[in-house]
Amino acid sequence: ERMLLGIASHAAVAIDNARLFGAAQRELSRREAVEAELRESEAFLRLVLSSAASGFYAVDRDGVTTACNPAFLRLLGFGSEQDVVGRKLHDLIHHTHPDGRHYPKEECPIYRAAADGTSAHVTDELFFRNDGSPLPVEYWVEPLVSDGRRRGAICIFNDITERKRAQAAQERFQEELAAQVEARTAERDRMWQLSSDVMSVAELDGRIVAVNPAFAELIGRPAAELVGRPGLELVHPDDVEPTAQLLERLNRGERGDHYRYRVRTSDGNYRVVDFTTSADAQRIYAVGRDVTEAEAAAESLRKTEEALRQAQKMEAVGQLTGGVAHDFNNMLAI
Repeated sequence: ERMLLGIASHAAVAIDNARLFGAAQRELSRREAVEAELRESEAFLRLVLSSAASGFYAVDRDGVTTACNPAFLRLLGFGSEQDVVGRKLHDLIHHTHPDGRHYPKEECPIYRAAADGTSAHVTDELFFRNDGSPLPVEYWVEPLVSDGRRRGAICIFNDITERKRAQAAQERFQEELAAQVEARTAERDRMWQLSSDVMSVAELDGRIVAVNPAFAELIGRPAAELVGRPGLELVHPDDVEPTAQLLERLNRGERGDHYRYRVRTSDGNYRVVDFTTSADAQRIYAVGRDVTEAEAAAESLRKTEEALRQAQKMEAVGQLTGGVAHDFNNMLAI
C-alpha cells in the first residue's frame, strides 16, 4: 500500500508538473504569437509611413523629435533621421507665421498637443526647410497616449504649394473677371446716362423699376417720380389694351414685339415712341425712340401727297373740260 501510495504520489506530482509545463508552453506560445503580431504591426506601420507622401514626425512631451518618415526628410530637406531625431525642431522648421510674425513655442499647436493633449488641424501655415526656404503646409496634430499616459504628439502634414498656386490663379481670375464686369457695368451705365434713346426697366406686371435720363426728359418728370408707378398710366387710352396684351405675352415667355404707342407727358400732350422689348424671369426691358416729329413729318408728307394727287386730278379734269369746250366751239362754228 505504501508502495502504491508512493507510486500514486509520484504520478500526481508528475501529472502536475506536466500540467505546469503545458501551461508554460501555452503561455510562451501566446507571448510569441503576440510578439510576432506586434512585430508584424510595427513592420506594416513602418511600411505605411515610409511609403506615405505626407510628412510625419513625432515628439515627446518636451518637444524633442523621436521619429520621422522619409517624406518628412524629403519635404524639409534633411539628409537622414539622425539629422532630426533627438532635436527640438520648432526654431528650425516652425519659427515664423505666414505674415512674418515670430512664432513662439508656447503658441505652437504641435508642442501644445504634446504638453496638454490638445488636438489641432491647421489648414494654411508655413514650415521651413533645412535651407530656410518656406513650405506652405496643412497639418494635423494628435496627442500620443500609451498606457493612459501622454507620451507626446504626432504631426502629419501635406505640401500645399500647388493648391496655393491654384488658389492664387483662381483669385487672379476672379479679380480680372470682376474688373471686366466693372468695366462693362461702367460702359452700360454711361450708355444708360448718355443715350438719346429712352430706356426703362419694369416688373412683369408693368410697374416701373428704373428709367434713364432720356426717358425722364421725354416725360418731363424726374426719374424718382416715375419709379414704382404702373407703366400703363403713361399710355394713351387707345393704346392701353394692346400694351396690356404685350405684357401678357412677355409674362408667358414669348418674344417681345417691336411696337409703337403714345406716352403722356407732364404737360398733358402725347409723344409717339417706337419701342423694342425683351423680358427674363423677373424684368421687362424696353428701349425706344421718340418718333413724334418723324410721325408728324410722315403725316405731313402723306397730306401733301394727297393734295398733289388731288391737284393732278383737278388739272386732268381741267384739261379734259378745256378739250371738250374747244371741240364744242368748233362744232358751233361749223
